[in-house]
Amino acid sequence: VGDTTRDRIVEGLAESGTLSDLLKALQLSPSNPKLLSAYAHQMLLTGGVEEKTKRIATYRIAKARELGGDNAVVFYRSAQIEKMLNNQTDALKYIDRAIELDSANTEYSDFKESLLQSN
Repeated sequence: VGDTTRDRIVEGLAESGTLSDLLKALQLSPSNPKLLSAYAHQMLLTGGVEEKTKRIATYRIAKARELGGDNAVVFYRSAQIEKMLNNQTDALKYIDRAIELDSANTEYSDFKESLLQSN
């Protein structure tokens, strides 16, 4: 507690994965692309794919991609979000980019396979 750093607090909050903890983590690290992408994804999972939620989530994931550069996790979250929004083409585009950046991650390949099977 006395020797806890901001990064450790952010990491702990992010690991919980709840919307409220992700929001707290974002307040401590507002330009963290992984947090932005996780928050956008969790917003859609929690709030559903309603118009008001979609607008905020798509803005945040676009900002995460802008800030994240070549971050495989951000592209994976982008693919998950696009799948939730029924945008198969963009979901495949983003998962392909995630696989290109981190081909060792089998979760990405599995997700791509599920996208192709649902098409």
